[in-house]
Amino acid sequence: MPRKKKEEIAEQEVKAEVKNETEVSEESNVTEPDNELTDDVDVTEPEQENIEDTEGKLHRSKILAEKRENEKKRAEINSARENKLMSWEQLKSAHHEKRIVYSRVIAIEAMNDMVNVAVVMLGGFRVVIPCSEMYVSDPLDNKTITTATERLKREKQMLQKLLGAEIPFIITGINGMPNIKDKEGYAVVASRKKAIEKIAARNYNIRRNTGEGLIKEGDIVEATIVSVGSHAVFINVAGFDVSLPVFKLTHRYISDCKNNYNVGDTVNVSISEIEYDERGHATSIKVSGKEAEVPDFLNRIHILSSGTRCMGRITSIRSSKKNPEKTVILLYLEDFDLPAIAMYTQIDTIVKPLQTGDTVVFSVFDTKDNGYVTGSIIQRT
Repeated sequence: MPRKKKEEIAEQEVKAEVKNETEVSEESNVTEPDNELTDDVDVTEPEQENIEDTEGKLHRSKILAEKRENEKKRAEINSARENKLMSWEQLKSAHHEKRIVYSRVIAIEAMNDMVNVAVVMLGGFRVVIPCSEMYVSDPLDNKTITTATERLKREKQMLQKLLGAEIPFIITGINGMPNIKDKEGYAVVASRKKAIEKIAARNYNIRRNTGEGLIKEGDIVEATIVSVGSHAVFINVAGFDVSLPVFKLTHRYISDCKNNYNVGDTVNVSISEIEYDERGHATSIKVSGKEAEVPDFLNRIHILSSGTRCMGRITSIRSSKKNPEKTVILLYLEDFDLPAIAMYTQIDTIVKPLQTGDTVVFSVFDTKDNGYVTGSIIQRT
């Protein structure tokens, strides 16, 4: 090889070595950045959010939420409207079929200061029952009423005793149609009298195929209290309204019926008598709560024997029907749940006469088939 060519090759190799050393030297001189200079510097690039895009998403979300809420409200309104229309159609159907329906008396009002009415609600609609359509026979004594104002006052007092009572009635008239939005624009009138007449006919009228009614004399049936006074309760006995005084209601001692009975309570009564017209339709009934208690007394009376002493509550003091000079004292033996008759007393009743409601010590003589226990009063308590 020529000498000149060898020198060029050697020069190129030297240059290559120098270049390599220079690159190595530069890499070794690169140092980590000073912490003091980089502490406050975010070496990572922050994530940038698009504010306008976020606000747009929030706005769209709010619009969708409002839309869903509006749709929910519309659905509720439509559902309420459909339910109300359905109730109105059912009410019209009951009117057309003269069907007996039931509801509670929620108010007593005077319409135009001329007519007292009982107010009930049926399917969300207001129904009024005039006082004249509440009872089959007028429960007021017209002989003691001299003016129309006094009659309205007495009617209102009588109707107020029905507050809270569930009563049967038949819709007799519908005027207008309700405005679903404000529930006005309609009037519904009903009659309790027609309903209980229908119920009584179904229960008491004599049937051709059997020759008797479903309810007969001597039956014990459940009656519903529709009003309560101090000394009597007004009950409905399977369609017949009956006023039952306390002395016919129970053998127990009752000082005030209002303390022991409420509207809507039920009591058992025995059907003492049913009167019929020439067609076999029942026109009136007589009942006794006391007679209905006798079967239970007969089931328990065997637990007492002669000589037994127990506490008794005086329920009645009256003259004997057979011997007016003799006093008959009726008691109730509350510990045994039995009625009793005191044949005589062994205590002084002249200085301090016995009174109804007094508690005494009673000594048993015998028991009777009518459910009564006989004996004597031997001590006051």
